[in-house]
Amino acid sequence: MDFINLIPKDMDKMLFTGFELNEMSSLQKEVRSRMDISIEGRYIASKSGDFLWRGSSNKELFSPTGKYDSKTLEQWGKSSSAGISVHLEDQSILFYGVPKKGALKELETQFKARGITLHRGLTT
Repeated sequence: MDFINLIPKDMDKMLFTGFELNEMSSLQKEVRSRMDISIEGRYIASKSGDFLWRGSSNKELFSPTGKYDSKTLEQWGKSSSAGISVHLEDQSILFYGVPKKGALKELETQFKARGITLHRGLTT
């Protein structure tokens, strides 16, 4: 908890979790309560798509601190993915974000055609 208290109050705090609120431990709920935005629910491949901050449509957006109102959350829930950011670091290419459906497969295909193999890390 000490770490969360070090984050400046004016900086948005966002939580991505594969849990529903009723599945969270008391510590997880306490951390969640300090988040301005919380994306909750398990990734479901059959519901995947082009969603802002989410890999599947069943994931829900909440504002536990109340910083964002329901209208804003609803608008974000209807928004498309902002895509991914690509960063080069040493001998690695790092991808951040929630890519549009099929975007990573297309990148893999293009890289493979150039003799580059991608190794996936954490995915949702």
